[in-house]
Amino acid sequence: RLPLRAAAPRRSLAVTAAAVKDVGPADAHSSMQAGRRYLDVRTPQEFGEAHPPGSVNVPVRVAGAVGMAPNPKFVEQVAEVFPDMSEPILVGCHSGARSAAACQLLSEAGYTDLTNVAGGRMAWEAAGLPLQK
Repeated sequence: RLPLRAAAPRRSLAVTAAAVKDVGPADAHSSMQAGRRYLDVRTPQEFGEAHPPGSVNVPVRVAGAVGMAPNPKFVEQVAEVFPDMSEPILVGCHSGARSAAACQLLSEAGYTDLTNVAGGRMAWEAAGLPLQK
């Protein structure tokens, strides 16, 4: 019989996604005033109703054959607007759920400085911050 050998430790080949921070709308607004850009991941219709001034719209979900579906070109469309994956980006939606999912997708794609706007546009409006229509 052969003696038992301890297995060599396995190395993970998975790329660790960057940590995503959460900030409230007041801090997000201050960051925008300091030059940070805001990615609004709501639908174009929601974006058209009202959005933080200067924000860019790339929907993370789009109308599909049956309701809403993931936008298959989301990361590609974001890369057209934010080609520098190290650029600090604020990511927001209506309440914070879609933007959190969008941050995960972007982090997995290699974006390294993402901040989710907690509470989204609802919290932004409740805080009395400016909205563009």
